[in-house]
Amino acid sequence: AIDTMFTHMDALVAMIHGYSPTTKIGLIAPVPPAATQDPFGQNYKSGQTRWQYRRNQHRTVERMTETYGGREAENLSLIPAYVNLDCYRNYPQKAMPANSRTDATITRLNNGVHPAAAGYRQIGDSLSSWLVAMLAEG
Repeated sequence: AIDTMFTHMDALVAMIHGYSPTTKIGLIAPVPPAATQDPFGQNYKSGQTRWQYRRNQHRTVERMTETYGGREAENLSLIPAYVNLDCYRNYPQKAMPANSRTDATITRLNNGVHPAAAGYRQIGDSLSSWLVAMLAEG
């Protein structure tokens, strides 16, 4: 799956730079999953674990770094939005029973891979910082 993703990403970069080699391209590395296994159990039952998703995300970031890292002279940059994302507080949460035998509720994360609005704003902050840096270069 990573090979397929990179085939498409290479084609997209080539198309953009084929049209305009001076266009600055920023590739946002995939962000990590929510901080706990809870949302993966809720979203995917036994079909996907946080560990599996995190491993795949990490391998993709490694491959992006190997393939696209250090290519700023070619107007190609990596945007590490994953370092700015709060995976505990900025993924969707839901109040639910603490366990099957209690009326007490706790708040748990309930989406393993899609941040809440605040998380997307944090990703936007990373993108905005990159854009400001690119505009400052002229």
